[in-house]
Amino acid sequence: MQSARKESRTSDVALLEEQDLLMLREWKAELNEVSPANSLL
Repeated sequence: MQSARKESRTSDVALLEEQDLLMLREWKAELNEVSPANSLL
Protein backbone atom coordinates (compact mmCIF):
# COMPACT_ATOMS: atom_id res chain seq x y z
CA MET A 1 0.00 0.00 0.00
CA GLN A 2 2.67 2.50 0.98
CA SER A 3 4.71 1.96 -2.17
CA ALA A 4 1.59 2.44 -4.30
CA ARG A 5 0.85 5.70 -2.50
CA LYS A 6 4.38 6.96 -3.04
CA GLU A 7 4.24 6.09 -6.75
CA SER A 8 0.89 7.83 -7.21
CA ARG A 9 2.18 10.89 -5.38
CA THR A 10 5.24 11.01 -7.62
CA SER A 11 3.12 10.86 -10.77
CA ASP A 12 0.80 13.53 -9.37
CA VAL A 13 3.76 15.80 -8.67
CA ALA A 14 5.10 15.21 -12.18
CA LEU A 15 1.71 16.12 -13.65
CA LEU A 16 1.54 19.28 -11.56
CA GLU A 17 5.05 20.30 -12.62
CA GLU A 18 4.14 19.72 -16.28
CA GLN A 19 1.03 21.86 -15.90
CA ASP A 20 3.06 24.61 -14.22
CA LEU A 21 5.60 24.57 -17.07
CA LEU A 22 2.82 24.78 -19.66
CA MET A 23 1.20 27.68 -17.79
CA LEU A 24 4.54 29.51 -17.58
CA ARG A 25 5.17 29.01 -21.32
CA GLU A 26 1.71 30.32 -22.20
CA TRP A 27 2.14 33.25 -19.79
CA LYS A 28 5.51 34.18 -21.33
CA ALA A 29 4.05 33.88 -24.83
CA GLU A 30 1.19 36.19 -23.86
CA LEU A 31 3.62 38.71 -22.36
CA ASN A 32 5.70 38.69 -25.56
CA GLU A 33 2.58 39.21 -27.66
CA VAL A 34 1.35 42.10 -25.52
CA SER A 35 4.60 44.08 -25.63
CA PRO A 36 7.83 42.99 -27.35
CA ALA A 37 9.67 45.37 -25.01
CA ASN A 38 9.32 42.76 -22.27
CA SER A 39 11.90 40.61 -24.07
CA LEU A 40 14.50 43.30 -23.28
CA LEU A 41 14.09 42.59 -19.58
